[in-house]
Amino acid sequence: MSETPPSLSIDIAPAVSGGVYANMVISSLSFDEVTLDFLYLLPHLQKATVQSRVILNPRQAKRLATLLASTINDYESQFGMIQDEPLAPGIQLSPN
Repeated sequence: MSETPPSLSIDIAPAVSGGVYANMVISSLSFDEVTLDFLYLLPHLQKATVQSRVILNPRQAKRLATLLASTINDYESQFGMIQDEPLAPGIQLSPN
């Protein structure tokens, strides 16, 4: 007899429900944590602003990587291959 997995009820705070836009992500890590900084890179300027920071333990970071890979595969199956472009020439990341 198989067990039914428990359901999870998720609420989202109004301040979070609109989301934030990011067109760049950088990561850093330590033994215990993976930090993802989601940035908005201003067009034609070499200035980026962190819009959101997410800190995960390594186990959850690996689960996120698996989820993103699956989501990208689904996207490309439905809409076609995503053409990745390198960072614009001359942009170097340096935290201020």
